[in-house]
Amino acid sequence: MHDISEHLDEALRVYGGRPAWRPEVARACIRKAKVRVALGDDKGAAEAMARVQKIWMELVPKERRSEPMEKVIDEMVFFWSK
Repeated sequence: MHDISEHLDEALRVYGGRPAWRPEVARACIRKAKVRVALGDDKGAAEAMARVQKIWMELVPKERRSEPMEKVIDEMVFFWSK
């Protein structure tokens, strides 16, 4: 699990500073939160999901916010990032 977390951190470093890549950042954060939960790091998971929530509110139209977050974010990610 720690290797997965390191790869996700690397993805966040690569995508993090580029506004066009916010869906990729959100997707990586969702996965990071899942890893953090599996590792027993609820605080780290909450921090990752807080970042997702911020991006969610900025990018997702109100009429789509009732849909599952992960599904909507996945649809926004460029196909080569999946």
